[in-house]
Amino acid sequence: MNIRDRRAITDSAKQSLANAKGDPKKILLIYLAIVTGLSLAVALISMLLSNRIADTGGLGNMGLRSVLSTAKSILPMLQSIILLGLEIGYCTMALNITRGAPVSNDTLFGGFRRFFPLLRAQILLSFLYLGLGLLAVYPGAYIFLMLPISKKFYEAFTPVMESASQLTGTLTIDEATMAVLSEAMQPALWIMGALFMVLFIPTHYRYRMVTYRLIDQPHPGALRALRESRTMMRRNRFALFRLDLKLWWFYALQGLTVALCYGDMLIPALGITLPWSENVTYFVFLGLSLLVQFVVYYLFMNRVSVTYATAYTTLIPREEPKKPTPAQAWQDQY
Repeated sequence: MNIRDRRAITDSAKQSLANAKGDPKKILLIYLAIVTGLSLAVALISMLLSNRIADTGGLGNMGLRSVLSTAKSILPMLQSIILLGLEIGYCTMALNITRGAPVSNDTLFGGFRRFFPLLRAQILLSFLYLGLGLLAVYPGAYIFLMLPISKKFYEAFTPVMESASQLTGTLTIDEATMAVLSEAMQPALWIMGALFMVLFIPTHYRYRMVTYRLIDQPHPGALRALRESRTMMRRNRFALFRLDLKLWWFYALQGLTVALCYGDMLIPALGITLPWSENVTYFVFLGLSLLVQFVVYYLFMNRVSVTYATAYTTLIPREEPKKPTPAQAWQDQY
């Protein structure tokens, strides 16, 4: 079996899941309960902090306002940290199921033992993707300025340049002009985004196996995992992309949950007014999103995760057993 044999990978994943030594459904239920409860708690606490910050006006409450703002900004970070540790634990469970190893609740929470290597790997990848974004900005802006669609931008920006101070070269832009420039720059953002995706997608597939490499390393290291993932995915990126396409329905359902999560923004854009406050609308769509996500993940996430773990195992080189030489054949192999 190899990563290009998608049917064999999915069939093997189904068989491994059916023969799992443990209760993957129970482990997934614990995972989803934590994720869902944490998302609701962070959203509720953030709203309460926002309301409290709005009530702390004046210089006398500056210190309290600063503390509350700091707490509000830290909440998403804490959520990401917990989810990162659970993610590697859940991937460990999927990999153990693929290999016929027993799984339990300890498998899920055991991922926190490899949290810091995964965090370092994620930070390195973040800097890498940021660099790709910067690489996309300059050629994207150049392409935009060379195309006819930039005419509106030139018409708005030329008077600003002509009115600049000849002594200091300072540009003065009022709010109306800034709004016109922002609208005129929209095509440039689409061009930059397209260039970024051209750079991002192949790079992202190159490092898709980082988490699994961290799980398999006895002494996990971020740089080593990045290097090994890059080596494993050489000439295999398109095969993994085709496996993603086979699971398109799962990603479509994920897209539905994201659309529901941002329903409080989409509804006003469609000209629909709901008979309650914005906060209620936000929590209604957040609750619907988390409910749909919970159901989708509970029904399909184990199957999808074990499928990707199976794909990973096909990329691990299998070493042939070494035959003892005649001079060593008499030695005790134990």
